[in-house]
Amino acid sequence: MDKTETIVQLKKLLASKKAADLLKALKKLQRNYFPEFGNTVVDIFEERYKRKISWEVQVEAIKIIGKQHLVKALPLLEQIVKKNMEHDMVTMEAAAAIIIIFIFKLVSFI
Repeated sequence: MDKTETIVQLKKLLASKKAADLLKALKKLQRNYFPEFGNTVVDIFEERYKRKISWEVQVEAIKIIGKQHLVKALPLLEQIVKKNMEHDMVTMEAAAAIIIIFIFKLVSFI
């Protein structure tokens, strides 16, 4: 599958409201770098988090947020970490993403 076909497929999956479709797209985005989907990933994460649904989708989205250093999501990630919910995957991934983003920004600054 070429890049154009992949992008079309990703757009279709990311437009879905089904968790299974979103997970499929997010996992593909983790393996392949497509920066043009950064805002979409953040929007999906924010929407799912605020509605308190699909923790799996939230975790996969946070992984991409960290990998792509999407600063736009930092306020919500910080809010999640401040709640400090024990044994919560969303909290753990949010903390990891914050660290990755800050390290990237620090290294970029040096």
